[in-house]
Amino acid sequence: MLDDIVLDKPQTPAATTTEIGAGIATTPAETTDAVIFENLVRQKTTDYLKNAPAGEIYNILRADFERPLFEATMLFVHNNQVQAAKILGISRGTLRKRLKEFGML
Repeated sequence: MLDDIVLDKPQTPAATTTEIGAGIATTPAETTDAVIFENLVRQKTTDYLKNAPAGEIYNILRADFERPLFEATMLFVHNNQVQAAKILGISRGTLRKRLKEFGML
């Protein structure tokens, strides 16, 4: 079923040395999706630390992360909240609360 969701996937760079957190990746195999995701989160967090009002960074980042997660999950389960909550490992009540926050319910 996950194959039904089309997401833009970053291209793995050629075999060049790339900084990744505290480590160095020297081959494409070392640049995994998880590392790419971590670097993106790190970059966005740094951007928000420079520009967002104090006390709002966590909520802004959470919303930026959760909205596409919930959109993709709801699409995947054809808007079945019980299945979405189960996949995400949260209660249906928490799911509904977040969907309302994002204007998806």
